[in-house]
Order: sequence, then structure tokens, then C-alpha cells
Amino acid sequence: MSSADTPVTPTAFFNIFVTVFPTTGKEGETVYKTHFTPESIDVQQLDTVLNYQLISPTPEDIRIVEVTISPDGNEEFSTPSISRSGKLATFSDANLIDGTFGVTLHFSDKIGTKFKVDPQIINRPPA
Repeated sequence: MSSADTPVTPTAFFNIFVTVFPTTGKEGETVYKTHFTPESIDVQQLDTVLNYQLISPTPEDIRIVEVTISPDGNEEFSTPSISRSGKLATFSDANLIDGTFGVTLHFSDKIGTKFKVDPQIINRPPA
């Protein structure tokens, strides 16, 4: 069988919908709460693409400004790419190391309020 005849496994793709809800804090300040759909990510295929997408009813002025992944220095994930609109953050997961990784999504609103959330990614490499 030549390499041209070798079947190619389609890349696994997680589109994670992120909804941000503004609420009022104890001192009248705006506090943001987030919800993820799906709530957790369980990666089971190699070279999986993860895409975090802000969706309605998230306020229009909320933007993803940075993505960090821990532990630092691992080579499991590609450098995250954030869309010009700040509504998408995309990166790939090699899924070579079994374990749980922290992803921190950093957000900002139109007046410069910054907040972050820390969803997790569970890697389960194929045998």
C-alpha cells in the first residue's frame, strides 16, 4: 500500500462555546461569569484542534485577549491564535501526554475590565 493509499484519519475538532454573563458585584462593580459548552474537554485523538468561541448573549464588547496553558513549557499545545475580532481562540493539542492541563482564557471589555477563567483539558492519548 503506497502512502497515497493510506487512509487519513480526519482531525478531531472541538468547538467550545463560551458565554459570558455580566453581573453586579457586592460594591456595584461589573463581575463576569462564564459558561462553557461542552463543560469539559476530553481529548482522545492525536492532533486535535480546540476552538473557543464567544457566543450570544455574551456582550459584544467582550474580547479574548490572551490564552495561556499550564504547566508552562510543555510542547503538547501549539501557540494559540486569537482572531482579529477577539471572538475566537484556536490551538492544537498533540495529545501525546496523558494528564490534565489548565487553559486560562483572558478577557477584556470596552472599559478595560480584565477577567480570566481556567477551564481544563484532559488528554487521553490513544494506545
